[in-house]
Order: sequence, then C-alpha cells, then structure tokens
Amino acid sequence: MIINIYSPGGKFRTNWLESLSSQISSPFVILGDFNIRHPALRSSHTSTDAVSVLDWIGIRHMCVLNTNRFTRYQGTHAPSLLDLTICSADIVNNISLEVSHDMYDSDHCPIMLSLYNFGIKSKVTRKYINWGQFSERVNENLRKTDVISSIEDLTHIFNVSAGSSSYSFTRSAHQHSPWWEVK
Repeated sequence: MIINIYSPGGKFRTNWLESLSSQISSPFVILGDFNIRHPALRSSHTSTDAVSVLDWIGIRHMCVLNTNRFTRYQGTHAPSLLDLTICSADIVNNISLEVSHDMYDSDHCPIMLSLYNFGIKSKVTRKYINWGQFSERVNENLRKTDVISSIEDLTHIFNVSAGSSSYSFTRSAHQHSPWWEVK
C-alpha cells in the first residue's frame, strides 16, 4: 500500500493519524510533504504538530527512510526536510531512497524510492525488550551490588538485565505480491 500525504500547513489532528493507522496494513509506504519542522528533522525550531507526528511514527514502530539530506530549498529560507518517506518495519530492508540533486524548477527535490526482493519469502528475526522489566531488573541488580567499581561492572548489569527482559523470534516473512497480481 502506498499513501501520499500533502499537508499544506503541517497540521495533523491526532484522531486523523489514528484513523489513518486503522485503515492501513503492512506492507505500506507513506510519503509526501508533511510540512513539519523539528530538530530531529534538522530544523532549528519545532512546528505545532511535529511532535505528534513523530510520536505517531515511533509508537507504531514505523521506519523513516529519509537520511539527513534536505528535500526543500526555497530562496532565502533555510533548507528543510519537509518531505518524509515512512514505511512499515517489515519492508524497511527492501527499500532504498534517493533524494535527487536536480530540483527541476521546483522548491522540492524529487525522491526516488526503489523496492527490491518484493514477493520473496525470507526469514525475519525480531528482538523485543520489555523496558519496564529491564528497568526493574537493573534496579534489582544495582541493589544487590555493594559497589560498582568499573564501567565493566555496570555494563555487565545492563547486559544481564537486558538478556532477562527481552525475547526474540524468527518466522517466515509474508510473501507479498505486486498490486497488479491480485491473489
């Protein structure tokens, strides 16, 4: 599923984002001119709804494909990264993104998206950590230790706590057909 977004004022109501989430399923790509500014997007200030959009992306474990390359250049204004490309985690390793240097008389750079190995089954290994449990285990291990004398001791506590608070599994990835080959 490919979804193009254009938000002239960078306004995103939370219920609109939630509605979009409820209507999409993996695999998906969401791209377009989001018109949001945030330091994470190399901007010196934060626009009104930028935090909501970035939180929405993070909470749903979506992946931002953009690099640090700006996508918009306009006259005397500072360059900006307003055009975002986001995808579901299950296809992040099958997509590459390139921002063109030639703007073709626009103030936005063209973005080329390439999908590869689409439809090929593969194994997917995912690792999850329960951050609440991790925090509890770190605190338990710190209480049991009288003195932490080196960074290695602290690293050991973190590693033991992470190991007992996380799990991983491997499964076959879904095989997705191109849209023109409906099964």
